[in-house]
Amino acid sequence: MLFFSCTTLIGQSYQSTPKKATLVIEGKNVAGYEVYIEFPVEQVNKSFWKYAKGFGHLENRKSYYKVTVPPAEQEFSETILYGKPKANGSTTIFGLAPELGDDQENQNVYLEQVKMILLEFKVDTYMKDFQEKINDLTKEASKLSKSHQKLLKKGELYSKKNAATLSRLQSIEKQIGDYRQQQIVLLSLLSPSSQK
Repeated sequence: MLFFSCTTLIGQSYQSTPKKATLVIEGKNVAGYEVYIEFPVEQVNKSFWKYAKGFGHLENRKSYYKVTVPPAEQEFSETILYGKPKANGSTTIFGLAPELGDDQENQNVYLEQVKMILLEFKVDTYMKDFQEKINDLTKEASKLSKSHQKLLKKGELYSKKNAATLSRLQSIEKQIGDYRQQQIVLLSLLSPSSQK
């Protein structure tokens, strides 16, 4: 590996994987990848900021991000990545490209790493969104469960209010199960067999 190992196991819409693209950074064309993310650009920007801080130094350059990645081994130099968000209605197309400088001979190796980083970033974004929804539903279920217990103590086992509470609890349980299943699918996107 030429510049670093990024092994975050987290967020992704399974509708698209990273596709080759050319990013325009300060008037220069830079080869990289881009991916479609079903969230508003502001949310994707915030997510990328948090994600990239885990492996590099980030600079916000208004229309793009510059990420300086320290070398994983002494014989290599730092790597510069450019992240470029583009609003696509209420969704985002996010591009990522390496600055190769004089190292054009290793372009394909760098681009494959960028592709994996972009996929991991997308998976991370979706996983965190699903987890937030699961946390919110869990809090709601806790409140409903307490309400159900109070109704039972009052002897209102067969009341309409208790039936509605139990129905909502079942609905929450199903929603949480669905989100967990989506998280499993997302994580499978990062397995070596899905990269072929």
